Amino acid sequence: MARYTEAGREVHGRAAGAVMTVAFELDGQAFTALNGGPMFKFNEAISFQVNCETQEEVDYYWEKLSEGGDKRAQQCGWLKDKYDASWQVVPRALIDMMTTPILKNPVER
Repeated sequence: MARYTEAGREVHGRAAGAVMTVAFELDGQAFTALNGGPMFKFNEAISFQVNCETQEEVDYYWEKLSEGGDKRAQQCGWLKDKYDASWQVVPRALIDMMTTPILKNPVER
């Protein structure tokens, strides 16, 4: 974690000690979050995806991530958490169905 200092305050406008960046890891993927201030809001252009093996996993992550989030933004595998971040909770079977070629002749299956 890095914090803002007094240096450059006339430019960044943040109080000394306020969080500037945080590095974290989700399922082996590294991320860095930047506190750019209130003019930069979360939106659906960025979302986190949770791939689930079972319906129990889907239900678990859906319940935990959607708690406190906007109920109107929770449909078809998409949700917003209490911090307004967007998530996709996806059963791996859906990914398999979407990426497996469909044969023209059903007998070939």
